[in-house]
Amino acid sequence: MLSKLSIKAIYIISIVVFAMGLQGTSEWIKYNDIKRVELFESQFNKYSSQAYISVKNALNSELERLNSLAAVFKISDSVSQRDFERFAKVLLANDTEVQALEWIELIPKNQRLLFESEMSDLLGVENFKIQAMQKGKLVHSNSVQDYYAVVKYVYPYQKNVKAIGLDAYSQQHKKNAMYIADITQSPITTPPLQLIQQSSSDYSVIIYQPIYDKADKLQGYVTLILDMKKFLEHVKTKSFIESSLGLFFVDSDNNQFPFGLTGSEYLIEEAMYRSHEFFLPFAGRNWLFNAEVNLKFLPDYQVMTHKSIQKSWLYGVLLSLLVSIVVFLTLKYRYQLRVSAQSIEKQQRRYHEIIDQSSEAYYLLNCDGNILDINAATCAQLGYSRIELLQMNISDIDVKYTTNQIKDFCKELQAGTKFLLESIHQRKDGKTIPVEVSATKFKIDGHYVTCSFVRDLTERITYRDISVNNEQLQNEIEKATLELSDQKRAFETIFEKSADGIFISEGRHVLDCNQATVDLFGYKSKEQLLSLPNKVFAPKTQPDGESSHRKGFRMLQICLEKGSHRYEWVNRRANGENFWTDVVLTRLEYFGRTVIHIAFRDISKRKQLEAEMISAREHAIAANKAKSEFLAKMSHDIRTPLHGILSYSQMGETRFASVKPEKLKRYFENIHTSAQRLMLLLNDVLDSAKLESGLMRFDFKLQNLEPIIEACIAEQTPLIQDKNIQVEVKNLDYMACIDSNRLAQVVSNLLNNAIRYTPEGEKIQISVNRIDSKSIQFSIQDCGKGIHPNEFESIFEKFVQSNQESQNTGGTGLGLAISKEIVEAHNGRIWVENWLSNNKVQGAVFRFTLPLEHSNGI
Repeated sequence: MLSKLSIKAIYIISIVVFAMGLQGTSEWIKYNDIKRVELFESQFNKYSSQAYISVKNALNSELERLNSLAAVFKISDSVSQRDFERFAKVLLANDTEVQALEWIELIPKNQRLLFESEMSDLLGVENFKIQAMQKGKLVHSNSVQDYYAVVKYVYPYQKNVKAIGLDAYSQQHKKNAMYIADITQSPITTPPLQLIQQSSSDYSVIIYQPIYDKADKLQGYVTLILDMKKFLEHVKTKSFIESSLGLFFVDSDNNQFPFGLTGSEYLIEEAMYRSHEFFLPFAGRNWLFNAEVNLKFLPDYQVMTHKSIQKSWLYGVLLSLLVSIVVFLTLKYRYQLRVSAQSIEKQQRRYHEIIDQSSEAYYLLNCDGNILDINAATCAQLGYSRIELLQMNISDIDVKYTTNQIKDFCKELQAGTKFLLESIHQRKDGKTIPVEVSATKFKIDGHYVTCSFVRDLTERITYRDISVNNEQLQNEIEKATLELSDQKRAFETIFEKSADGIFISEGRHVLDCNQATVDLFGYKSKEQLLSLPNKVFAPKTQPDGESSHRKGFRMLQICLEKGSHRYEWVNRRANGENFWTDVVLTRLEYFGRTVIHIAFRDISKRKQLEAEMISAREHAIAANKAKSEFLAKMSHDIRTPLHGILSYSQMGETRFASVKPEKLKRYFENIHTSAQRLMLLLNDVLDSAKLESGLMRFDFKLQNLEPIIEACIAEQTPLIQDKNIQVEVKNLDYMACIDSNRLAQVVSNLLNNAIRYTPEGEKIQISVNRIDSKSIQFSIQDCGKGIHPNEFESIFEKFVQSNQESQNTGGTGLGLAISKEIVEAHNGRIWVENWLSNNKVQGAVFRFTLPLEHSNGI
């Protein structure tokens, strides 16, 4: 019907289409208002979900931060304040709003006074007392309870210094949280609470992580304090959360009011108000995370509201005008096609008459290969009738090309161009004939078709096959040879330029290698390397104990079966040096035979680093074991004098009225002896702790060494006389810049060791000699069994004792470690060596150096 329209009717239809477009624009504006609200609701859903995920990930990051701090306490029996601050500083290095990290130590009531004394020394204050929180204020804790949970360390220190010494058990909600954390052995969060330094609208939460010793006894808690408002603001900024969102938490366990509120506050009654609530369990608490917004404040809302109507009308008018123009042009085009079609129809009738007179077969095909028209020559060539051919596809006749290939030819053929190819057609009787196809593509009635003329090439093909000569065959051979040569050059380039070593091996015989292999093994030339047998490239056995010959053969067999194999191997250089390699075997066909491509890379540095890591780990395990053994020995040594004190004091108390004065005096003497022994043990432990923490103070003065050494000998006189030991001294009259008390402690430790290991009736030699103009050397020589060379360094370490010491019940084993710290504080050096006579160890000599003048480093 449209094809019969007149020009006047086409103009009228175009105007009607324009009017309908304006009406559609009006309806679109109304529909768009609804969609705009849905769009911003969808945006809010996206923003709120992103906020929830960001906040949840941030809270999990804080738990990981707390777990990292807890790991420090789990792997170390003792964490100093300096260690705590160093680890805390690393954990808070990234931008965060953590209020504080704390270490809360569990103090039994019978150790309260000792803890307060240690904290006084640690903080450098007098009369340190455990604090309690009462009615929002810090006061001295006067309560008597089995345990106190006291804040011992805190970071950052300056803004949280008031928390030091606070008994967390004095606040019930904190105590409850720590109790649950202990029972569940997992992090537990307190309800929202207000800290002293916070305003009335700000709330924080505290996360407690219990810490246990190796016997699973609770030692204390590491804590992380979050200011929830600052935390939400930090997450909102860092995660680029939409700024118009209002965010807050609600503790659903206690139905408390919102806390941590950040962003704009909106009225629920507003029509554009929207909110989302997410369930957020966190460290033993059930929180509700809320996101709210007024859609008017979302990005682009105002811009879209003010401009959407103007743009909709503008686009609607333009689109309506465009559609009406397109309709007008389309209808007019169809009108012109109708006129042209009538002219073309006449030409087609004349064209068909010419085609039917052609001696070559003619086909008219669509792009799918279906036959649309043929001439009489086609029927004669194939033996089909016209009706049969018009129901067939060209692929039914062509035996060389498939239907898809024919479709591809049609797509690739440009309209108006000629395409020539050779193929094979099959006749109805089954015989095939070679043909030459000349095709042209053009459009009929809006569809592309292909016009093909097909010529029988049976006679031409027969002649061409006979006339093929040797020159063409030779050209093909030269072409193939050139391609193989290019491939060979490419392979040789890759082979020679590779940074990895490469062998080409046939079984146990090396056929070739690259220059990188020669360099790695350290030979002068490739010829020298290839002339050698395989056994020189590896040691006799591999590190796992297997013969290199046997293992190498086994690796080659695995590669031949699987096609490739990878393993680590120890090779040997020309100079006899062994080195580790990472080896990859690949099975290849090489000039008609199967070979193994061996690529290897030097990994000696990596293996060295692995060995160092294993050695460091074993050393740490050994040190930890030695520390445990030391603590076990210390507990025995401390309990022994304590048992004596308690036993004799109880005997004196119960028998006071009946016992004789002489016996009572002996009780007191035994108590005094045990107390003195206990005091020595504790002094060693406390001195070691002070030296380690840097709290040991020194008073350096220029003094004579002789009276100090003589006083130390006088103190040890009873022990010397008991074993009838002779002490020889010489060259003691030297002046040095020293702390006399600490130096006396070193001399007493060394003299006591010498007395302990010197047999009865032998002698000890003490001497002082000048080394140079700046320092002197102190020596003390005993006549004991000496010290094993492997222990020359380790006996000066804490928690590590000599084999001889481990068999002796006296002493703490800290004496030499303390002596080393004191000597190094004097800028000196201490060491031990054995002295020989007739190539036999006669005893040990402990030596240390001291400066003659005051040094700025002291």
